[in-house]
Amino acid sequence: MSEWKDASSYSRSDKERIPNVWEFRKSGTCITIVRDHRHHDSWVAWMTGYVSIDVFRLKSTDLESAIDETTASVRSFLAGTLNELNGAG
Repeated sequence: MSEWKDASSYSRSDKERIPNVWEFRKSGTCITIVRDHRHHDSWVAWMTGYVSIDVFRLKSTDLESAIDETTASVRSFLAGTLNELNGAG
């Protein structure tokens, strides 16, 4: 969790600042997790940078499990991509 940062935007008029966007940035890649996205009533995540992953819905109900689920999904996607590349040569 230490590398995940609150990336929520807040209005000056907000009485209570409740984070709803977290980002993990490393080596030109950004993984984003959003709680209660305007088009989804659940947690969603996506990745941008050298490799992109479209928005995907999470089954998680809290931040810790959302991070775990997102990390596992990204790892699985990247492992599949590497396997395809290794077989292409």
